[in-house]
Amino acid sequence: MSIEEEAAVFRKSYGDIFSEALLEAAANMQQYYTDNLYPSDERVNALERLTESIMWAKKAAATHGVK
Repeated sequence: MSIEEEAAVFRKSYGDIFSEALLEAAANMQQYYTDNLYPSDERVNALERLTESIMWAKKAAATHGVK
């Protein structure tokens, strides 16, 4: 395996770790919102924006990598 291939594998595995941690944190936030906010349009909006944030973060990681 070439050094370039090894680097690509490393970046992918690091990206997978980022994605898993992101989803875990988002699940905790989603549960926190659901547990602590009354059902309302604002809660729905907050949950939708959380989903949107996850999608943007994944796109940023895929496009630019992770630190």
